[in-house]
Amino acid sequence: MDRVAESLQRQPWRLRWRAPLDGVRGGAILLVIAGHAHLPRTVGAGQTGVRLFFCLSGFLITALVVQELRDTGRLDFRDFYRRRALRLLPALVASTALVVVVGMVVGGWFAQWRDVLAVLLYVGNWRLVDDGLGGLAGTWSLSVEEQFYLLWPALLVLLARVSTRVLCLVAVGGVAASLAVRLATWSDGDPAMLSYGTQMHVDALLGGGLLAVALVGRRTPIWSGWWAVPAALVILVGGTAEGASFYLVTGLASLVGGLWMVAVGALARDGGPLSWSWLGWLGRRSYGIYLYHCPVVFYLDLQHPQLQWWWRLPIILAFGLGLAVISWRWVEQPFLRRKHRTERPVAAPAPLAQVDG
Repeated sequence: MDRVAESLQRQPWRLRWRAPLDGVRGGAILLVIAGHAHLPRTVGAGQTGVRLFFCLSGFLITALVVQELRDTGRLDFRDFYRRRALRLLPALVASTALVVVVGMVVGGWFAQWRDVLAVLLYVGNWRLVDDGLGGLAGTWSLSVEEQFYLLWPALLVLLARVSTRVLCLVAVGGVAASLAVRLATWSDGDPAMLSYGTQMHVDALLGGGLLAVALVGRRTPIWSGWWAVPAALVILVGGTAEGASFYLVTGLASLVGGLWMVAVGALARDGGPLSWSWLGWLGRRSYGIYLYHCPVVFYLDLQHPQLQWWWRLPIILAFGLGLAVISWRWVEQPFLRRKHRTERPVAAPAPLAQVDG
């Protein structure tokens, strides 16, 4: 091990910008696109990619909160939620407005006013369970995340004041309860609730949180980024699941592989495949790619359900990537600059990336 690695290993772990974590985002959005494009053997890839995002989001938000508690002894909730709003709301409002305008032009079937309200209030996943949302269906995962962000930081602060052991026990209990609910719902055969219910994905969010608690402020080993490869294989197994075992295999593979992948991204020195520049480029724009490609998928599913993947994929990429690049340059970056001007300093300067979710 060289001197740089030895020096890093002696320092307590802190959350800062890390290129491999952008690579994790890039891998997650590729899985989502593969599933939505109906590539062969990718039935569960969309759900797997979303749950990989959940693992990463739970990790990042918990790490931010725990780190601030260790540094200052308190959490500035107003600042915390202000930074979340600056990161998430501009692109969400812009993409929602675009969907509404396009819907009005082509006939009004893209979204109803109830759908828009559910998206902006972050309860869209529950409306989707009731077969709503239309062209805004892709925002269900954002609703799950924001519901978690609304409750978890306050609970985290309260439990941290008691003891880290109690905090971990509660989180482990939440993961176990979520898996048990998933198993019970799978037995009852409710695919909409299995896919979109908040309680079905708490395991991934809390699992990421547990990983953050285990790392922040502690001396950790330096991993090779190539350890992401076996994690990717586990995740890909979940992405190929179909039939009766789809929800169980996808859920377990994305939980185990997702936490493994996030751990590699957080601890890797060289990054391996997770540090590939093109993957990081996708990761930094993954939020916009996700928001803008989902309405295109809805349109194709509605108007051209028989379209083969070799046509679907270029159409999804052209619109999703094109609009995401515009969003990143003209919508997201201006607000990210404002967010970073108010962020507390971290161990290394943070570029305009999704440091906190």
